[in-house]
This record gives sequence, C-alpha cells and structure tokens, in this order.
Amino acid sequence: WSRRAMLKRVAWKPAWIGLPLLLIGVCARLIAVQADIEPLDAFSLFPTLFGAVLLVGGWSVLSWSWPALAFLVFMVPLPYEFSRLMGGELQRVATFSSTFLLQCFGQPALAEGNRILIEDVTLNVVEACSGLRMLVTFAAFSVAAVMVMERHWVVKILVLASAVPIAVLTNVLRITATGLAHVWLHDGDSKASVLDFVHDFNGWMMMPVGLTFLLLELWLFKHLLIEPMASGFNRTVVAVAPTLTSRPTATGKPRFASVIRMPATGL
Repeated sequence: WSRRAMLKRVAWKPAWIGLPLLLIGVCARLIAVQADIEPLDAFSLFPTLFGAVLLVGGWSVLSWSWPALAFLVFMVPLPYEFSRLMGGELQRVATFSSTFLLQCFGQPALAEGNRILIEDVTLNVVEACSGLRMLVTFAAFSVAAVMVMERHWVVKILVLASAVPIAVLTNVLRITATGLAHVWLHDGDSKASVLDFVHDFNGWMMMPVGLTFLLLELWLFKHLLIEPMASGFNRTVVAVAPTLTSRPTATGKPRFASVIRMPATGL
C-alpha cells in the first residue's frame, strides 16, 4: 500500500523464469512434508511466491511487490538449535536483569540459575519467559515501521538496531512486574487466580509497551536529529582572502583584502 504509486508504472509482462522457481518451491514443499523437515517446509514458501509473481507479472511486478514478499520471512520459525541456544542466553539475561530491577524496588531478590528468589517467593524464568518470541515479533514490527516510514536512512538503521534492546527491556519489565505481584499477593489460596490473571495480563501488555517505546524513540529522533532537507538550496559564502591591491590606507600601507563569493549547498 505504501508503494501504491509505483503500481501505475508497473508493466505486466510474465517472465518464464518464474516457472522453475515455482517448481523448486513446490518440490521443496513435497520433500519437506515427506521427510518431516520443518525448516525446508517453511522456506519453500519463498521460491513458490517469487516464482508465482514472476510467472504472472514479470520483473516489473516483482520490483514493486518484493518488500511485501520478503517481509514474510517472519513467518518462518527459527531453527530449533538456534532457538534453544538463543532462548537460553535470553533467559539468563532476563533473570539477572529482573533481579537487579527488583532489588532497585527494595526487594531482597537473588538470582539462582534461572530462578529468582524473593524471601519465600520463587519465580521460575522458564524457556517461554525468555522473550525470544517477543524479540522476533517486535523485530517484525520494527522492520514494518522502517519499510513504511519516510525518514532518513540513519534513523531507519537506529530503529532496527533498537529492536533487540527494546524487546529485552520489555521482557524484563514484565518479569519484574510479575515478581512484584507475587510478593504483594502471594498470601492466601484465593489470590492464585489473581496472580494467574496478572501473569497473563503482563504478557498481553508486552507488545503495547514495546510499541510505546518505539514511538517514543521516533519522537526523540525527530527532535534530536536534524535530517537533510529534501531539496537543497544555494547560498553565498563570503570568504575574506588576502590579495594584492594597490589601494593605500591612511598609514600609506597597501590594503590586503578582497571578497570571494562561492555557492554552497545547505547540509
């Protein structure tokens, strides 16, 4: 939709090179299903889609639609080994960061492995609490924002680079809020349902909080960074340079001054 103006210049000329790509995607899909290879099954989506677009519309249509097609990479599940290793590291980061933040709130929190001990309350930061899913989802939102925003490329790179810290911070805030709720509401069996609701509610709020951080970041960049003007302007730079002139001064000495004018463009 953000590239809809380009659609007027698109020429629908089918390209036969899309046919082998389409066949490669279909064959990869069949092999993946028969051999139960989930990564290959997921990646077969891309040659299939790109091949279909080339076969129907050609290179011109592909040049218009490729960002939307490439964005579908976020539909592909992460490889299991990578997800396991990355999730373990994020668990440790979330555990120690949340422990520190709980201590800042005056709680006697201690980190023991992937557990947070607060007196007689024990919080288990399990694999589902690593924040990996939030990281991938928020990365998708950040890439989508970069694709549609009309900002300088430096701002876009900063937004992409901030996706990981914002996702980790949001997860740490969620775990900290859950820990505080367990400390304040852990007495009594009747509070179990309330704690379950608080736990789920904090999970639901992760994305709104992350998007709030993203909007705040864009607002700060707007006020901190001066972007170049879309159309340059000319101005005259006046420079004083020594040059020999024969005009005498009151003391009888020659005056060494002249004005050189040169055009310059604004930054």
